[in-house]
Amino acid sequence: MPLTVRQLAARADLGLRVVAGEAGLDRAISWVHSSEVGDPTPWLEAGALLLTTAAGHRAPGELADLTRRLVAIDAAGIGLAVGVAFDEVPAELREAADAASICVLEVPYETPFVAISQAVAGRIAEERQATLQRALRAHHLLTRAALEQGAVRGVPSVLARTLGGWAAIIGGDGRPLSVSPAAATAEVEARVPEVRRAPGVRSLALSEPSGQLVGQALGVRGAEHGHLVVYRDHALEGPEQAVVAAAASLVTYELEQARTAAAHASRVDEPILHELLRDGLDAGAAARHVRSWGLDPDDLIVMAVLPESGDDGLLDRVRAALGAARAVATTDARRRVLVLASDADTACAALADAALPGWVGVGAPATAGALAPSRRQAEEAAHIGSQEGRRMARIEDFDGVSLLLAPGGDVGAGVLVRRLLHPLLRVERDRGIPLTESLRVFLDHNGSWGEASAALGVHRHTLRARMDTVERVLGRSLDSSYLRLELSLALRAHSLATDAG
Repeated sequence: MPLTVRQLAARADLGLRVVAGEAGLDRAISWVHSSEVGDPTPWLEAGALLLTTAAGHRAPGELADLTRRLVAIDAAGIGLAVGVAFDEVPAELREAADAASICVLEVPYETPFVAISQAVAGRIAEERQATLQRALRAHHLLTRAALEQGAVRGVPSVLARTLGGWAAIIGGDGRPLSVSPAAATAEVEARVPEVRRAPGVRSLALSEPSGQLVGQALGVRGAEHGHLVVYRDHALEGPEQAVVAAAASLVTYELEQARTAAAHASRVDEPILHELLRDGLDAGAAARHVRSWGLDPDDLIVMAVLPESGDDGLLDRVRAALGAARAVATTDARRRVLVLASDADTACAALADAALPGWVGVGAPATAGALAPSRRQAEEAAHIGSQEGRRMARIEDFDGVSLLLAPGGDVGAGVLVRRLLHPLLRVERDRGIPLTESLRVFLDHNGSWGEASAALGVHRHTLRARMDTVERVLGRSLDSSYLRLELSLALRAHSLATDAG
């Protein structure tokens, strides 16, 4: 923080005394200038502290006029040495200073002006050194944050911590993509029209009585992705402005990577994507791959598209529908299309609007390195949606299956599988009768003998014989709605466990 008049006056070794204009004590001092000419303001800059003996201002009224001129150039204050032209600070000067809220310091005869100049210069040098050290540390932290968290997510946090105030990434559509601290979100949103008012301008700096707003455009070759914006209660120094520019370069690089990755999503490394969807990579490697495809490793969902019969071009249609959405797609061994996406709402809307020849299932949010549960959820949601005629179904729509697929859900499901399905599976092996598949189709068709036997391609009597065997093995009647519920859950759990690999 710059040295203020208050801080200088507090230096006991200088013996300064505040005699007027206390409302201006918090003005920042940019430099010290001593002069005895009648009007030195043409040679002063904003923030200057004027030191004088008033040898060139014999009349107190002239000092009052000088005070008003200092206010006009936004000077920090005036230091009057007593015991030379005046034994004390004149009342006219004090009154003018109080009226203008500019501080007057009484300088004792024993205090040389050079001591005050040295004190201010030393503090300015210390501040510049500290600013440079903060800037160097910020550069290091920015690089590390970009590598570990991604620039869009990590850069604002580093800037807010090292520079003070708040920092934000505003997207090309005016939507804040990342804000630090989060409590500043409302203020950032209020600043969006101001930031976007000058399209094509690469940088902006808006100084206000309460602080300074600094912005850097994000993008290259005329392709604007938005802005990096920093605000704090005092102006940024040169090294700090360089930090903001470097941060903007990191964010621009990441956004350009995302744009390029989206444009080439069809050429994604599909074996790597398959490994990710099976949780076959460690979290660090998974995050690096996901980020290289323009996706956010902390904001992912998996979508599964179950094809209608005979549509071999489904993958191309899905990719075309996703367009510029932040998503990549591939197919699995069962010809289902699997989509990995960030910004779930955009990807879901794109597939919903495309009227695809298939059923879309949407898993729960996930992170890179832990995608398998979301994949299984998406596949199950698509399967249920195909049975219910729902072109898009989210796993959250099906509470029962959500419980099976939730962390720890496999414990309760395992009990059902062991108690109900394992006996049936043993009979299947011993007699060669497809009991579990027949049971699944029977339950999926709500106990309709005709529809279930047609789906299986067997006679009704054959299906009845198989269900009689199920009842004998379990010792319970399939007329029980509760048994049907338990069997449905057990079959779902068994199917999901089988598909997990």
